[in-house]
Amino acid sequence: MPRSILLYDPYLGEPGGGQKVTITAAEILSRTYAVALAYPAKSDPARWTEWYGKDLSRVRLHPVRSPQREVLELSRGFELFFNMHNAYWIGGGAKTNWLYCQWPISPYREINVRLWIQRRLRIPLPMTRNWVVPLPIRRPNFLIDYSRVFCNSTFSQRWTLRRLHVAAQILPGVGGNL
Repeated sequence: MPRSILLYDPYLGEPGGGQKVTITAAEILSRTYAVALAYPAKSDPARWTEWYGKDLSRVRLHPVRSPQREVLELSRGFELFFNMHNAYWIGGGAKTNWLYCQWPISPYREINVRLWIQRRLRIPLPMTRNWVVPLPIRRPNFLIDYSRVFCNSTFSQRWTLRRLHVAAQILPGVGGNL
């Protein structure tokens, strides 16, 4: 197991289930390892104790303003980088990089054809579910930085495979009480 771990979660400004996983992981891991937590500079770490009731006194906090650049640079000083959110486009610079993908954001841009035609022709069109067309774009290369990908349920696991073409493992303990 690594001696130094960096966790990153861009959503720590608001309370939620994914954020609880991040804060709980930071607290538990800090009992044994040197743990740091990168988070958006606009977040207030004092509220995390209020929201989640966890002790982060042993966790080094690193506020970041430009995650793609700062988190990558910061991760180079750690043995394990655990990216705790959907943004697989943030590369990891640690010896080992893991991704916890709460929900796989599609590597496709989608265009709503009905709205596009309606705006161009200025005529109303019927609503159907076949109007959204995926437009393939190049898959982000950052995903190759991650040796393991985790998710929170079998539902997310299926969608991670479908959208990202990655076989994700369900993160132990996420489905139950943390």
